[in-house]
Amino acid sequence: MVRINKTVVATACAAACALTAWPVQAQENMLHGLGWVMEGNPGSSIRSSAITVSGNRSAAKVEAVGLGGSLGFGLAGVLRLIATAQVNTIGLEAMDVGQSQLLVSGNRLSGPMTTLGGAASANSILISGQGERKRLQGSQVTVAGNEAGDVHAQGAELYALLGSASLQIPGRASANSVLLQSTDVENSEISNTQQRAQGVRSVGGSALANVLTASQSGLQQVRIQQHGNVASEVLASGASAALGYGALAQAKLEGAALANSIALAQTQLGHSLLHQQGNEARQIVGAGGGAMANSMALTQMDGQVRNWHAVQQGNVAQRVGAFGGEGSVLMGALASVDNHASALANSINLDRTRLAGRNEHTQTGNDAQDVQARGGVALANSIWALQAQLDASSLTQQDNSAQQVRTNGGSVSALGGALGAAERSSRAGANSVVLADQAALKNMQVLQQGNQARGLDVRGGQAMANSVLADQQASLQDGQVLIEHNQAQGLSTQGSQEQLAGGLLWKAQQDAVVLANSLAVVGSQWRSPQLALQANTAGQLHADGGSITANSVSLERGDGAGSALHAPVWLKGNTAIEVQTQAESSSTAISSSHTRARAALNAVLLHDNSSVDADSQLQIAGNRAELVSGMGGTALVQSLAAYRGASLVRTPVTIENNRAQGIHARGDHQQTLGYGSSRHGIAAVNSVYLEGQQGAGLKDSHMQVQANRAEEMHADGALVQANTLALSQRGRLLESQALVRNNQAASVSAFAQTTRGLFGVNERQSFADVNLNTLDIQAPLAASSLLVEDNRVERVDAQEGGASVNSVALGQRAQGLRALEMRVAGNQATGVRSSQGQQALAHSVTIDGTASNSRLDVVGNQAQQVHADAAGAEASSVKADGGSSVAHSSIGITGNRASIGTGGTVASVKNQQGGRIAQSRITIANNQASASQGGVNASVINSGSLGNAAITISGNRGSANAALANSVRNRHGRLGGQIAILNNRGQAAAGGVLNSVDNSGSLSGSVTIVGNQGQASGNALANSVHNSGAMNGRIVLAANKANASSAGVANAVKNQGQLSGRVSIVGNDGTASTSGTVNSVVNNGMMAADVSIVGNRGSASMGGVSNSVVNNGVMAGRVLIAGNQSSTAGGTVNSLINHGVMTGSVNIVANRGAAAPGATTGSVINAGALVGAAGVAANVSHVANPGYTYTVPSTGVINQSVLIAPAYNFVFQ
Repeated sequence: MVRINKTVVATACAAACALTAWPVQAQENMLHGLGWVMEGNPGSSIRSSAITVSGNRSAAKVEAVGLGGSLGFGLAGVLRLIATAQVNTIGLEAMDVGQSQLLVSGNRLSGPMTTLGGAASANSILISGQGERKRLQGSQVTVAGNEAGDVHAQGAELYALLGSASLQIPGRASANSVLLQSTDVENSEISNTQQRAQGVRSVGGSALANVLTASQSGLQQVRIQQHGNVASEVLASGASAALGYGALAQAKLEGAALANSIALAQTQLGHSLLHQQGNEARQIVGAGGGAMANSMALTQMDGQVRNWHAVQQGNVAQRVGAFGGEGSVLMGALASVDNHASALANSINLDRTRLAGRNEHTQTGNDAQDVQARGGVALANSIWALQAQLDASSLTQQDNSAQQVRTNGGSVSALGGALGAAERSSRAGANSVVLADQAALKNMQVLQQGNQARGLDVRGGQAMANSVLADQQASLQDGQVLIEHNQAQGLSTQGSQEQLAGGLLWKAQQDAVVLANSLAVVGSQWRSPQLALQANTAGQLHADGGSITANSVSLERGDGAGSALHAPVWLKGNTAIEVQTQAESSSTAISSSHTRARAALNAVLLHDNSSVDADSQLQIAGNRAELVSGMGGTALVQSLAAYRGASLVRTPVTIENNRAQGIHARGDHQQTLGYGSSRHGIAAVNSVYLEGQQGAGLKDSHMQVQANRAEEMHADGALVQANTLALSQRGRLLESQALVRNNQAASVSAFAQTTRGLFGVNERQSFADVNLNTLDIQAPLAASSLLVEDNRVERVDAQEGGASVNSVALGQRAQGLRALEMRVAGNQATGVRSSQGQQALAHSVTIDGTASNSRLDVVGNQAQQVHADAAGAEASSVKADGGSSVAHSSIGITGNRASIGTGGTVASVKNQQGGRIAQSRITIANNQASASQGGVNASVINSGSLGNAAITISGNRGSANAALANSVRNRHGRLGGQIAILNNRGQAAAGGVLNSVDNSGSLSGSVTIVGNQGQASGNALANSVHNSGAMNGRIVLAANKANASSAGVANAVKNQGQLSGRVSIVGNDGTASTSGTVNSVVNNGMMAADVSIVGNRGSASMGGVSNSVVNNGVMAGRVLIAGNQSSTAGGTVNSLINHGVMTGSVNIVANRGAAAPGATTGSVINAGALVGAAGVAANVSHVANPGYTYTVPSTGVINQSVLIAPAYNFVFQ
């Protein structure tokens, strides 16, 4: 073995400094310009040897200054030459090394070491092939236990014409490092352990402390260890070049500071282990360049990396910063621009590198504190891949900790900002993976587990914690991503903006972004067999004019095309607490602007033409969110949100067992002199939210929102949606299923906002709407099924806004609803209130579009204390708005129960003015409810067109106080078809209508009212038909029971318009008192119909009418009153009373009646001249007081004949 002592080293070093001057090339070429200890001739080698530099102490000042020359006494130009300074260093050049040991250990440099215009090296090993690849085999290279302080290197300059132009040339300072160039290392070990370096600085170049670098080399089956190193105060700053002493132009060159790091460039790497453990780095700064602490960087290693394993374990980095520098024209008076900077702590950077084979990257137990970048990138415990390709690799990040990671955007300006100014983005990352600039991962396994990040702060840029970002056309194929058990706390972001003259001429704004425990895909492709985010926690997050994404998956457009996701996604067991977003805005007398605010928590977000295909299954389950506030922006909580053309194809989506509490959404309104703008806040909780002007779509997808809970939510001039599927006007829902089941929502409130300009002009009012457990679809549907089932809502208050709970809303662009199956079943709502003319909707369906060949069922719902003022409340109902159309469909409303407030609608179908329902079947059965003060219960109301319809109302129980119950009302509309009102029960008062048909429009067809029971009082209507419009068809009233009092009408037909056809009143039972009417026909209009009143039982008293016909208008047709049984006390029974004009025949046959004083029974009474003949034969009377007949002048006319046949009739004469 050959040993070379330190004396030889020192002598060679001195000679090299005097004789050698190497040109400086690219930054990766870190070894050019060095003077070497040993320079070999061709064929020189070292075998089975040991070269040792150990135990040295250097306290003196070491200085090297480059040589120089000039032209024309420096008037024409000055040329800088390179100098080198080396202490305790081994240098090998153009030599092969085999089975040898290179050792630099136990050395200490305490005095300042400086070089101007060159390189300074201390306690290092430098190996170069000098342009020819040399080999280092079976050897051990060790730099251990050294200390170095105050190592400085500064680049020099080239001047021309008294400095009218200058060019900066970089320098380098290195301590306790191994530098390789053009060297192939095989079957060897490189150790860099237990080092101490302090005060390593480079101006216009690089500062290296405890570092391994390799350029244009090879590392095969090499073990590299960096253990227990400490580096502090490592600074690299860029120098500058100037034109006219900077008065005309100047530009900055980058500097780099590396501590406890590995940097490889244009180097082959295979079957090797790179291990960094227990290193500490403090105050590492790259100003106008980059800083690395306890990190690895692989640059331009295309196709040359295979089967390597990188391990970073237990490293500590504190106060790591990168600050972009500046360049300017006319000292910044015309223009200036910043340069990016980068700061890496405990991180791996892969730049233009291609990895093949099986590669592993492991980061565990690392700690980073106070990492910041201004105008650049700051990463802690992270992996950063740019234009890199990774195949069959794994990325593992476990139990890492990062605190106080910050970024601040740089700037560019013109005329000192007088003409314009803008900001440049920054990026800060902790425990994260960043793929950018077409980086590609294939067969990659990514695991982020048990990491912690606290105190990330972004001003005009992006902050990431425990996240994966694919940006700028990056891609992942056939890889798995698992993000679990991570914690992110105290993350904040603030958007920024610059403007000129208050925004009068020009203005720019910039959003800020926070990612926590998330995957973000921006303008990239992501294909994976599994993507899971589970058991992560994010808290104390704040976005001011920016966005927050926590425990979420986000797909954004980026600069190119939209992103695509081809992966099953699971978001399970994540928690987000104390999250706040706020949209920033500014306005002047002439202009105003807004920056966006968005929070996505435990959510999946698709934006700008992003897509999810059949390979994907989205599941958001078991997550929790508390104390979330969004002002003037969007809060997406445990939801799937798709914007602006995003789409899902054959994608199952499940949102279940999530919990949300304390959600607050608020609108943002700005005005000056009566002008400005307003922005609504939106909160989507446990929901599927598809929005945007370009629309979003679902095709052949199955969507479930089930078993979720949302409590204590508030909207202030905003929209709150919880446990809901919402699809905007320009969206699509084709061949899909949507299920909202077993969800709960409670304690929800909403208030509208009103803003006024100067002197009260230009008033603007926002909405405050609440949608809970609802399907809100404003888009076309085809061959889809919708289900809202077993949901519960309590305590909802929408002040000046609308509330929709457990319902389905199909909006104005929902054209072409074809082959649709919809079911709203088993839901409960208690205490739902809206005001100021807005609706409260519970368990209901609204249609504002066209539907055909569809089925709509509202079954088994319960509602209590549902109130709305002017617009009324609706529960368990179906409404077709104006302009809508329903054809060849069936509507079923069965088994519902409700008690709602004034003017409400329960278990009913409404066809509004301009609406159209045709060739459809409507069934309202077995409902129980009450309606008052204009309310509607278990009924059909038509104000539009309802044709060729089959309407059945049966088995309902309810009351109508000045309201409508178990009935059909045609209000100024057109109605045709068959109406059957069967076996209903209820009470009607104060003008109420029960078990009846009330027509004030045009009605044709048949009306059957059978087997109903009711009470009508106070001018009410029960089991009857009331016509004040035009009506044609057959009317049958049979087997009904009712009581009518106080001008009430029961089991009767009352015409005040035009009525033609046939009227049969058969087998009814009723009583009439105090001017009440039962089992009768009362005509006050024009009537051309045959009337049969047969087999009824009734009683009349105090002016009541029973089993009779009363004509006060014009009546034509045959009248048969037969087989009725009645009793009267001061009323009229089994009779015809004419006060108008009547033609036809009247037959009163086989009736039984009992007369009392002031009563009329079995009679024909004409209040005027009687034209024709009346006869009485075989009378059997039951009278208490005989009556008499008298004649007075009359306009009434009875022609043809009046026949009173033998039976049990009694006629007063």
